[in-house]
Amino acid sequence: MEIELECSALSVKGEDHEENEDRYVIEEDLRLFAVADGVSIPKGGGEAAKLATRILPEELRKHQDLLEAVLSTNDSVLKARKKGRCGYTTLTALWLHKERPWHGILCWVGDSPAYLVRNGRISELTTEKDAHGSVLLQAIGEEVINPHSTELMIKRNDVFLLLTDGVSGVLSTNEMLLAVMQSGNAKNICTKLIGLARKKRVEYRDDRTVVVVMIS
Repeated sequence: MEIELECSALSVKGEDHEENEDRYVIEEDLRLFAVADGVSIPKGGGEAAKLATRILPEELRKHQDLLEAVLSTNDSVLKARKKGRCGYTTLTALWLHKERPWHGILCWVGDSPAYLVRNGRISELTTEKDAHGSVLLQAIGEEVINPHSTELMIKRNDVFLLLTDGVSGVLSTNEMLLAVMQSGNAKNICTKLIGLARKKRVEYRDDRTVVVVMIS
């Protein structure tokens, strides 16, 4: 039986940024979903995130392999960075196979996390970290990257959350779980998570982005 999806996304500029350097991907025909968090220092992170999220779907259509698509995306961002057109960005992408229903793959570079809500519990899928404190250990746009990936077995009623750290860095997993359980659809989950993150009193108010994919 083929899976049915409900998805939504919301991205807002952080109060301490001049512009929103986050970007996201929702390509329902490809069943591709992603977030990218442009690195603020050095400059050009927003352009890197914009470029990465534009190129990733093109490369996935070409390669039909998410890992290869991420590597090819990095090559394009690297070339643009060397020409002074952009900087660096994180990238976390979820691809749900059309030819293999109920299977998916998650691939990430950087520290933008992904979570799975299943049977009333929440778990982080991006368990291998590319950050030490606030310092990124690798990002899209570098000469050499080693993307992390994990295969996923999907179940009915699963909910996937792809976040940038303007949300994940200020909310606990319990707050995320309650937002999912109390919201009836993907759009409401996005609105709830962004709203909760905005209310937090933090020293640095970063850009906030949420992508929600619900399985039915």
